[in-house]
Amino acid sequence: TGAVYLFRNASGWTQEAYIKSDNPQDYDYFGAAVALSADGNRLAVGAIGESANDSGAVFIFDYDTNTGWSQQARLKAANAGVNDNFGNAVALSADGKTLAVGAVYEDSDTTGIDGAYNNNADDSGAVYLFEAAGGTWSQTAFVKAANTQAFDYFGVAVALSPDGDTLIVGAYDEDSQATGFDGDGTDNSVSNAGAAYQFHRDASGWRQIAYLKPPVTTNTGYFGITVAAATGITAAGSPNEPSGKPGDPTDTSATNSGAVFLY
Repeated sequence: TGAVYLFRNASGWTQEAYIKSDNPQDYDYFGAAVALSADGNRLAVGAIGESANDSGAVFIFDYDTNTGWSQQARLKAANAGVNDNFGNAVALSADGKTLAVGAVYEDSDTTGIDGAYNNNADDSGAVYLFEAAGGTWSQTAFVKAANTQAFDYFGVAVALSPDGDTLIVGAYDEDSQATGFDGDGTDNSVSNAGAAYQFHRDASGWRQIAYLKPPVTTNTGYFGITVAAATGITAAGSPNEPSGKPGDPTDTSATNSGAVFLY
């Protein structure tokens, strides 16, 4: 079923809570992903096997100094599908009011923001954005890459900036040979090279603003399998990157040594 354990450091680390969903079931995989707000009083938990068809869910818990932790919401994708793995990655803004959720096996072939729901691109992946207002959560965006392809696994990793206005999404099996910024995402000649995507929210909503690749693309580099975001900076991991010389991404002398790229 899965569980989450919460620890707090006051005058030393102690376990504060043992968290389960309100309806635990076999093979829910509750705890597959977790995220906390900056003050540590809101917790998001992914359960990728939740429901009979393994569509997945995310559970929101809040902390009260008098009553402790309690479940506040159970969130599902608007187009919940069989084996979508909704909740494989989660991220919260600092204030805990914006939530990003990856569904790495979502199958729509649409591109951009709030496109059509369908099942025409197996495991292309998607990200869902939710907002909390007045204690109620609602889905505010359905996010896809500008170059959606089957088996890219867009949404394998997600990160939000502290203000919640910048979203980073990894797609570790994306196959383009592009390098750097905003290259040709339609070329599929480097298998599993990986990519990361940057989205920004303003008054008109969300939009993709950058398509990120490493300076040298490599087969099975898995760039974007991990991502992180802070104010003004993005990190993307590439665990199979082969350089053996720090600062020289053209070197290939250390198989699967791995690298992190900062943007």
